[in-house]
Amino acid sequence: AHRAREIYLNPQRTQEDKRLLMGLIFSNLQLDDRQIKPSFTKAFQVLSNFTTDWNKIFEPPKELIKPKLVGASGSKTTTLLPG
Repeated sequence: AHRAREIYLNPQRTQEDKRLLMGLIFSNLQLDDRQIKPSFTKAFQVLSNFTTDWNKIFEPPKELIKPKLVGASGSKTTTLLPG
């Protein structure tokens, strides 16, 4: 799953390889008002729900992340502020 984009964009992959990949991920794709509405297969729906929940738990709160100027060049880096 984490390599799907890489596999799909690989120029050595055939159209059939790409169709197979899409069939493993999506059970249905609908086009509605120029927008694609995907329906995932059960396995990828579970994975999608899991990653959404996982990100809610382990993503640091936005207020703990602040850009900080460093060095003579004035380049910005992101640092986490202590608890």
